[in-house]
Amino acid sequence: MSEKILVTGASGMVGTRFVETFAKPERLLAPDLDIFDMTRPENLAAYFAAHPGIGAVINLAAYTNVSEAEKQKEDKASLCYQLNVVGTQNLIDQIKDKDIYLIHISTDMVFPGDAADPGPYAEDHPVEADKNRLTWYGYTKALAERIVTAAFPIAAILRLIYPVVKEYVLKADYLRAPLAHYEAKKSLYPIFTDQQMNISAVDEICIILNRLLEERLAGIFHAGSSDITTPYQIMTQLFDLVHGHHDMVKPGSLAEFLKTTSNPTRYPRFGGLANRATQEKLGVKISTAAAIVDRLYGHLEK
Repeated sequence: MSEKILVTGASGMVGTRFVETFAKPERLLAPDLDIFDMTRPENLAAYFAAHPGIGAVINLAAYTNVSEAEKQKEDKASLCYQLNVVGTQNLIDQIKDKDIYLIHISTDMVFPGDAADPGPYAEDHPVEADKNRLTWYGYTKALAERIVTAAFPIAAILRLIYPVVKEYVLKADYLRAPLAHYEAKKSLYPIFTDQQMNISAVDEICIILNRLLEERLAGIFHAGSSDITTPYQIMTQLFDLVHGHHDMVKPGSLAEFLKTTSNPTRYPRFGGLANRATQEKLGVKISTAAAIVDRLYGHLEK
């Protein structure tokens, strides 16, 4: 019998698509939160005891609402910290002494994206240690990476940035959110022309996850698009595809916006994930941001 693969956070955007597309679904274990609550170590111990055939874990479970996480800053009892940090430690405690391969999902926000340490960040770029230069979400994910690296040297860490997918009903992604805003308001907020970033295609994330499972490779990998772009470039293309024009996409400046906010870490200006090493090591081809947007929305009739 083939080993089982445990997918935590399987109801999320990436987890749902991975489960949908995995070639051998009978190998997957995708428990609901009430069955596999990572904040409760006794819950995890019971689950692993009842499922002795687990050979790999994809840890997608995380608190990912960046804005809400900022309201929890410095609160280690908060859900963001408990799930992202304590939950990761609880999971590691269950599997570190077993022959289990771990893929831990992380984020570009473990880097500050500021002028003092700008991206795009290579896979081996040091994770930021100063919590004052990160969002609370980014800081908790940076702590989680350190927990994984310290206790589980054969693990893979896969960092994502703005995952986008064709369909997912529970949460609007980086592309669907502005489209929905425009449909509801008939206007669009200013779009930054001076923020460097990229996006992750969920289908390509799934390809990378499959390759990691096949090869059981250790190390750090990035799933961002193969180029660095700006929100304005992405949104002009998106609205051209969906609406036939982008007159509603008005340019804005992140540099100017940051002068008006009390939270300068919320939006990294010089971010992005480089992925040359990932493509070479895994033998995969990662698309440009424009190709991803076109693949998701280019079929639409004007």
